[in-house]
Amino acid sequence: MEKLKCVYLNLLSWNKNHEYKIKIAMRSKNSETVYYKNESNFYSDNNITKKIELIARTNFSSYKAGYGSSIIITMDSTLGFELLGSGKKVLFCALTISDEFPHKENINFILWKMPNFILLKSLEKAEFNSKINALINMDNEEYLSLTKAVREYYMKCEKKYPHEVVSEFIADFMQKETLTVGSNV
Repeated sequence: MEKLKCVYLNLLSWNKNHEYKIKIAMRSKNSETVYYKNESNFYSDNNITKKIELIARTNFSSYKAGYGSSIIITMDSTLGFELLGSGKKVLFCALTISDEFPHKENINFILWKMPNFILLKSLEKAEFNSKINALINMDNEEYLSLTKAVREYYMKCEKKYPHEVVSEFIADFMQKETLTVGSNV
């Protein structure tokens, strides 16, 4: 939780000099629970810029927040990988966890193909500012070009309609069945 708080405070500090609206997709669902109140208090207590929008958790609210944002900041969520795969600019902060955690080995394994410019490796404000500024200033075409291989590796997003995928599956299946049946005759 301290790592998340540090990343959040770095974001708020960076945003003092910028005019960006920060959207936070809430993890807790029910506003009556202690978890929701703790989460809401966490973001509200540290909100020094007043440019924060807490987005209530509903069906697909995290996706809406992600697709409506210029940059997504995540530790290592699957949604972050999905948004990266769809071409959104994502900053992964999972490498900031301490080496003594067993989870660190898993994170290193999961993120090994990621380019450095989308990986936050420390909690230092200078690195955070540098990574965010680079992502904001980077042209979308350049970003897509630099992340093409990693997007294809982690999340294959094709622009095919469902009926096209099903048709290809049936055609592949029939071709294999024809070869199998023909060879057994």
